[in-house]
Amino acid sequence: MGRKVLPIALAFSAVSSAPAFAGAPTFSDARSLAMGGVGVTAARPAASGFFNPALLAVKQPEKRNGFGMVLPSVNVIANDEDELRDVVDDFEDDFITPFETAIDTLEANIGGAGQAAAQADLADKTQALNNKLA
Repeated sequence: MGRKVLPIALAFSAVSSAPAFAGAPTFSDARSLAMGGVGVTAARPAASGFFNPALLAVKQPEKRNGFGMVLPSVNVIANDEDELRDVVDDFEDDFITPFETAIDTLEANIGGAGQAAAQADLADKTQALNNKLA
């Protein structure tokens, strides 16, 4: 029974770990990310364990500093296809700023002759903001 279990366990572990290596390569340093993922052939000796351990056997005197350490890094790729930042800026310019200005105008005219006009202006700006948010 023991002879049959070991090959089955090895086959299962090989099959279950295969998807982990099937994805796109992950780049662990900014240099290889900037170079389009060429770390397999051009990794620095300190990072070669992540890309191609065989590079450790190649003499690379021009890249050797005597010491190498790869610190954890975080890589982020962002794309704003719908130009959300511009939409938010336009919304602020068209609705938020006039609403805040109407509030300031009303506060400045409380108890004065322009209070009724400032209240009407604030009501209009509030309605426009509510309609846009809806």
